[in-house]
Amino acid sequence: EILPGIKHELAGQITTTFLGAALIILLTHLLEPKQYGLLFLVISILGFIRILSEAGVANSGARYVAEYKERAPEQIRYIISTSLLYNLSTIIIVSTVLILGHRHLAAFFNEHKLSSLLLYGVFFVIFGTLTTYARVILQGFEEIELSAGVHIINILARFISAIGVVILGYGVWGALTGYIFGFALASLLGLTVIYLKCYRGWKTAVTVETGLRRRIAEYTLPLAGTSTTKAIEVHIDTILIGLFLTPVSVGFYALAKQITQFLETPAYALGFSLAPTYGAKKAQSNMQHVSKLYEISFEYLLLVYLPAAAGVVLIAEPMIQYVFGSKYLGTVPVLQVLAIYIVFRSLTTITEDSLDYLGRAKLRALLKIPTIIL
Repeated sequence: EILPGIKHELAGQITTTFLGAALIILLTHLLEPKQYGLLFLVISILGFIRILSEAGVANSGARYVAEYKERAPEQIRYIISTSLLYNLSTIIIVSTVLILGHRHLAAFFNEHKLSSLLLYGVFFVIFGTLTTYARVILQGFEEIELSAGVHIINILARFISAIGVVILGYGVWGALTGYIFGFALASLLGLTVIYLKCYRGWKTAVTVETGLRRRIAEYTLPLAGTSTTKAIEVHIDTILIGLFLTPVSVGFYALAKQITQFLETPAYALGFSLAPTYGAKKAQSNMQHVSKLYEISFEYLLLVYLPAAAGVVLIAEPMIQYVFGSKYLGTVPVLQVLAIYIVFRSLTTITEDSLDYLGRAKLRALLKIPTIIL
């Protein structure tokens, strides 16, 4: 019963992975390592800020969508409108702070070119947050095909616009414009789909269930803690390299990290597709089914990722040489170390969203704190 969802999400992830890989390869040939490093230092900083803007609101809304569509569907429209209002509020707060503080942030990194890029990056934060909201809410409805479609549109639009504008000679600015355009188009289409298919089609109760809005807000709190730790986990390494080393070093590290992220695609597709099913089965008091699904996915991932990690270590140098060029050979030792990380990251990927849908967001947040400190 969950196989079609996994197929759609995996197909979407494979498509976007190839597009993302093609974008990275083309950018490494169009940009020098210093420019490439500056671009992804900006994207890492903005990505950190964007996750703070998301604040776990979409995941909270999706959790209640998955639960209430089974037992109280007349409350669905209230869940969507409430969670969207909360997310718009976090967007306004975070974007305002970025606008007021972009110069100070650039000065902290001692990189004057960052200032104007960070100010322009406000649009990256706004549309990126809305894209995540649309995708996660669709996930809550178990509309995995539509959610995957939003992701594909984002990456396809990013690929076409980024490469096109960079070829026109706009360098880092052109590449960042491509990312913003992809988010803008995906968020617009995603929110439109939610309204037409997931909002307008549901009957609505006369009044919202007592305490529902409060529970959505309360469940957002542990998710906000989780999203903050996620922001640190995903972006702090690249940010620290930009702070202590040089944009060239950022370029080598970012490329190695992007390759490992491409390899995480099957695990991400599996975890993203299974998570709402766990929530629905819990609502049906069928935890034995949840347990079995998780056990099977865990075993299969180990069978795939242990040999994959060994392969990355062996072929890292010739792959970087022939695919990205000799100017990026500084990436090789970083990639070989990160190959070990891929195995553990794949297992984490199938676990994290599942805990949210099982109502264990607070536990997940507490478990991640020592990880982030380390």
